[in-house]
Amino acid sequence: MRASGKGEAVHAWRLVRLRPDGELDYCGRTDDQVQVRGHRVEPGEVEAVLAAHPAVTAAAVVAGTDATGATCLRAFYTAAAPVDGLRGWLRRTLPTYLVPATLAHLDRLPLTVNGKVDRAALAALAPADRVVTTAPRDAVERTLAGIWAQVLGFDVGVDEPFDTLGGHSLHAVRLVNRITEAFGVTVPLSVFFGPVTVAELARRPELAAGGAPTRPVPLPRAGDAPARPTAAQARYWFIDQFVADPSLYNVGTVFAIDGRLDVPALRTTLTELLRRHEALRLCIVDTPEGPRQRVEAAGDLPLDVVDLRDRPDDATAVFAAATRRPFDRSRAPLVRAVLARTGDEAWQLCLVAHHMAIDAASLDVLMRDIGRLYPAIHDGGPPPPPPATPSWADIAAWEAAELSGPRLAALREFHDFSSRPLACSSHNDRAL
Repeated sequence: MRASGKGEAVHAWRLVRLRPDGELDYCGRTDDQVQVRGHRVEPGEVEAVLAAHPAVTAAAVVAGTDATGATCLRAFYTAAAPVDGLRGWLRRTLPTYLVPATLAHLDRLPLTVNGKVDRAALAALAPADRVVTTAPRDAVERTLAGIWAQVLGFDVGVDEPFDTLGGHSLHAVRLVNRITEAFGVTVPLSVFFGPVTVAELARRPELAAGGAPTRPVPLPRAGDAPARPTAAQARYWFIDQFVADPSLYNVGTVFAIDGRLDVPALRTTLTELLRRHEALRLCIVDTPEGPRQRVEAAGDLPLDVVDLRDRPDDATAVFAAATRRPFDRSRAPLVRAVLARTGDEAWQLCLVAHHMAIDAASLDVLMRDIGRLYPAIHDGGPPPPPPATPSWADIAAWEAAELSGPRLAALREFHDFSSRPLACSSHNDRAL
């Protein structure tokens, strides 16, 4: 590690700043690596493959965001003549997650005064308007294309594969749920593991026929016996017995807020979130029969407000400390919030929760609800009513019923098969 004259230090690809009190603030990375769909990727690798195409004369790949706010890759290239089938060529060469979400042809790549590719200029370029190649041809395709557009954030053609549109596992789960709502049938999640298109999906017999759902929905349980945890909750409970760091599964997310903020209205909004989302008031307690769910009564969601207008750079350390502070999984709520005021009209809101209560999909729901609740509460009107949803106890009972009998036997058989040692064709033929 070496220190610079500006109080900054560089260690490998990480940039940190040395504070007067001896603490280090993590400022970011000094390389170009980004995380796309859970994979750490190097855009330069994609550039090399793109530039290797016979018709491409120059290429550059930068990180961007898609319509849903997720990180994606954007590729730019120059070519002596129009290039057909470039995306298909990349798909045959690269893993799906490395295929850029957008491909844009430029007459020339922007350069800095030093003659290098100006990546900041490329990142500032707006994505080119998408051209829908084949429009929906019947009612089923129109409905499916509309669902895909809602989930992905842009219009799609019925012949465009899901994986090349930037689709990932969370998108797939949302598609399955919305297709079930629209058609009354459940499409297997595995359908989206390959290059499925709207047209191919529309030809599936269950969608053409419609009818009742193929899988039951959670129904209220009989009696008031303590509920078993879901499989995911039980997994976190089990891991919690062995990890040395109790904050290992804390999830912290920071949102910037610009403009005037009604802090009491925000506090009421967060309390309303706690009231309407049972998952935030749920904890797992130890009983003689094993772990059990417990849902506590609605109260106030903890919100700490700190004024950092004279030291806005300290917000990172404040949020890091809030994220590292462990939760007691036997006491709800498993969520807290920190609001830092970094300017007269600049704020940062940090939501910290145990992964047992929040994941990426539910975080989207919370942010959507905050966007609907805060204006209504700020204006003094009643908050929008929450949708009717099953309780987590009912969901756990439904899941236990689903994961039983032949289905459970099939899953166990797959687990036993996938856990077998793999034969290694090395010189001593050892098992891995």
